Amino acid sequence: MQRFLRNLPIRRKLVFITMLTSGIALVVACLALATYEQVTSRKRILQNISVLAEMAGANSAVGLKLNEPGWVEQALQSLSAQSSIVRACVYDRQRRPFARYQRAGVQGDFSSPPVLNNGPRLVVVGDQLEFFQEIKLAGERIGTVYLCADLSDTTARIWGYLKALSEHLGTEQARVLRELQELTKNIDHIKEIVAMQQSYAKVSGVVEFHSLPALVEDALRMHLTSLSHHDVHVIRNFDPVPDVLVDKHKILQILVNLISNAKYALSDSNAAERCLTLGVSMDPDNRVRISVADNGIGIASDNLTRIFNHGFTTKKDGHGFGLHSGAIAAREMGGALLVRSDGLGKGATFTLELPARLKDPPAGSLTDRR
Repeated sequence: MQRFLRNLPIRRKLVFITMLTSGIALVVACLALATYEQVTSRKRILQNISVLAEMAGANSAVGLKLNEPGWVEQALQSLSAQSSIVRACVYDRQRRPFARYQRAGVQGDFSSPPVLNNGPRLVVVGDQLEFFQEIKLAGERIGTVYLCADLSDTTARIWGYLKALSEHLGTEQARVLRELQELTKNIDHIKEIVAMQQSYAKVSGVVEFHSLPALVEDALRMHLTSLSHHDVHVIRNFDPVPDVLVDKHKILQILVNLISNAKYALSDSNAAERCLTLGVSMDPDNRVRISVADNGIGIASDNLTRIFNHGFTTKKDGHGFGLHSGAIAAREMGGALLVRSDGLGKGATFTLELPARLKDPPAGSLTDRR
């Protein structure tokens, strides 16, 4: 067993452990409920049938003493108000059947069971509980009363409880499995992010031709889980832009921070729909623009002039390094990081502008003249 578990991949181990614990919980809960229901139900029925036997015996005592079977049968008819009592019988002093009762609709002939001993006696036969109680008058035993109770309703109720419990635990198990699947997806997502970051770290400072929409997608992928958690709707406005010569490490450093800031701005927003809009475009003056816009909490006008300053932040746990380092990285690539907001509650747009150094620049362009 240990070798089997050791050789399983972590995803299958999690599924196996979840299924095993859920199955054990289901079995234990069902057994516990069935045992409890059976014990408590039979105890309750025993208490009820003891009271009914006492009442039936007291009502039958005079008729039994006067040797009036009709009187006793009439007294037993009062048991019809108890749906659980299917048969009853009163025996005389010699333990011979004296009067009988059988509930209407019960199939089969009523054969009175023999009275084997004195005193109360309880017998369970299938779904029926049989109870014998002595009838005494002035301290003298003058007969015995027999009651037969139907336990099928109790059994059906137990099975109903077990079925409901099984369905509930099945639903819970399905929910746990869905969460486990989400967990494994997140683990795979984390592995992809780590691998991506490692690959980018190796090529830091290297300038190569890259697709800007692909870089935006890479930066977005690092935040997909948290954006989904905050119910953020992502909108992509990507114009057809040729590959550009850039330092993708610096581009990702800027975009990851901008998307992270937009996510926090949206999480604190009261907007009916939280939207993150990502754009890629190219101007006629051969400059490419990557924009990250949100409809979050916005930026106060007096903060727009210092938002890129070192140490400035509006977040409680912020350090004021992200936008400052992003602005520096943009300048190092010959571009600029810009911000626009119409005020608090009106969202914000950050735009990364870069010179478009293309593989085949258009004739007469600024890039071509350089």
